[in-house]
Amino acid sequence: MADLTLETIGQAGFGHKFHSFDEGNDPDSFKSRVAFLMPRVHMYCLVPKWIRDRIPFSWIAKVHRDVEFFKREIRKIIDARRELIEQNKNTSKDLLSLLISGAKAPGEDEHKPLSDRELGSNVFIFLLAGAETTANSITFILYWLCRYPEIQEKARQEIEQVLGGKDPSYEDLDKLVYLNNIIKETLRITPVVPMTSRTTKVPVKYKNYTIPEDSVVIIQLTSYHFDEQYFEDAHTFKPERWEDLEFKNSYCYNPVSAHGSTNRIVWFWATILYWQTICYG
Repeated sequence: MADLTLETIGQAGFGHKFHSFDEGNDPDSFKSRVAFLMPRVHMYCLVPKWIRDRIPFSWIAKVHRDVEFFKREIRKIIDARRELIEQNKNTSKDLLSLLISGAKAPGEDEHKPLSDRELGSNVFIFLLAGAETTANSITFILYWLCRYPEIQEKARQEIEQVLGGKDPSYEDLDKLVYLNNIIKETLRITPVVPMTSRTTKVPVKYKNYTIPEDSVVIIQLTSYHFDEQYFEDAHTFKPERWEDLEFKNSYCYNPVSAHGSTNRIVWFWATILYWQTICYG
């Protein structure tokens, strides 16, 4: 599943093939480096920089080498696409092309193109943060479909009715209503990122507690997702709940651990990856 999602993200988001199915278990391959890095990201961030710089942990040294490898590979991908754009030979309408072209946002008269560093950072985040989380979420989606055959059959009927045997396209996204509800319900019960954190800029008063400035606050997202005041019969897998659900709180459903425009962008790309994989499956 991890190979499939890495290749899907590469081609759908950046028009690039990573050849994940052809590399075997080569430890120096792109997919092997992703598999090594992802479980260690949080551990790396928790280790203070002065410790990382002074104690020669072997895994930290490999993290540094892999990050530099990703930077070089991503730079090659961006440079190749920019060259095609400048020569008017680019036919792709993927995420990378839009980022490089500096697509104008709705309502904006001027738009400042992203710098090379910003481009690289965006590609790095979408690629590395999206690969494993997408694979995990698709695995959970398939689990729920196997556990509830009647839901699986209803989804299959909708896919056959909407697609009629053709490949899925962006225009089909809004038509696959029940499949989208299955995705939402899966991410409610098993969110991509079950917790997030925020750092207070000023002291915050909460009930009888005062949270000091510069405090890291851990937010358990599933505490909202299983709250009966927002989701009736919250511990039951029910895709139908999304047919007429109205949120009482904009923060009560946040399966991708992001807010505002970032939340919409991440959710949009995640949904496309999920339903394309399921439809083909």
